[in-house]
Amino acid sequence: MNPAARLEQAENPGQKESSMLPLLNALNERVNQPVVWESEPPSPMDAGPVFEALLKAIRPDKQRRYAIAIKFLLKNMLNQNSYIFRALHAEPRNLSVKLSKSQQRYTVFVAKGEPGHGVCLQIVLLWLREQLSFHMTTSFPRLEEKNVVASRRACDIAEKAMVKDSAVGTIVLEAERLGLIAQELPWNRNFRNIHESFDINPDIKAVFMTLWFGQHAIAVIQERSGSFLFYDGNAGSYRIQRNNLMEFMITYNDECLPLKWSDYNTSSLTPFTQIFSVTRK
Repeated sequence: MNPAARLEQAENPGQKESSMLPLLNALNERVNQPVVWESEPPSPMDAGPVFEALLKAIRPDKQRRYAIAIKFLLKNMLNQNSYIFRALHAEPRNLSVKLSKSQQRYTVFVAKGEPGHGVCLQIVLLWLREQLSFHMTTSFPRLEEKNVVASRRACDIAEKAMVKDSAVGTIVLEAERLGLIAQELPWNRNFRNIHESFDINPDIKAVFMTLWFGQHAIAVIQERSGSFLFYDGNAGSYRIQRNNLMEFMITYNDECLPLKWSDYNTSSLTPFTQIFSVTRK
């Protein structure tokens, strides 16, 4: 069954109209028409702002109820590939163990807030804050094969990531707002050699890096056992053994990111835009 067909179902037998009707009407208006989520430069004909407003207007419990259909629509409208990051943990290479699932590329369009530049950094900082603190529960659920749109915690963390203070103008100050101390490091490192910096700087436990001219952010934590934790807001978190870290990072850059962004072609030898060490205040 086409997941989008579920949008036609009413919420209960006595209901005259489904709360999904505005979304369904907008879809019907565009039958057999090309749908462009966001043009470059933006166009008044772009569908993104219309559908984003319709999705955010749906009550959270209804978003979870129709999560399969909503993710199906977003995935097709945003032209997202499937299993973008599977190479990071799947057989036969088994480069890591996947610990949690994050797909901000979907959750930011259903959670309250304004998605835009900086959300990936915000969610990375929120993940670092949790990892560097004692916590009994997590805001970053494993989810396995579950739908992130149906996860209250996944949408809640996306909502928190979209809360940005416009008066905060630097990464260091943004980290401070979230209870972290970030210090830029003079490391001229890339995906192929970032592991070497942990070897020669054993006192540094956690770092986050911006890449692709500052358009994206990721984080790496060195655990006491010698293994590493990696986090990307579109991929989730992973535990990597020391001897797999370089191959993991190269695979992430060379195989996964081009699946996420069709125009991404940055070499794994390209230095990160910025690298910061991170500690709790």
